[in-house]
Amino acid sequence: MKYLHPHKLKPLNQDILVNSIYILNYLKNTPSKEEKLSVILSHIRKQLNSTEKTFLHGLNFLYMFKKIDYNKNNDKVILL
Repeated sequence: MKYLHPHKLKPLNQDILVNSIYILNYLKNTPSKEEKLSVILSHIRKQLNSTEKTFLHGLNFLYMFKKIDYNKNNDKVILL
């Protein structure tokens, strides 16, 4: 994954690992440990001022390591 290479000129709000941490923390603080994808995106964009592309890369990173799951029928992200 070329997106994981750190660079001194890259802002932290566009780092995949930072986005992933914010996504995990948001899901941990929700009572049901699941939330709609659009709600998570709007929350992360407010906090980090990051792009949608970076957010999706962070979601894919968490999904690959089986930290989250995605329910396509309800459009919800679930913390595992």
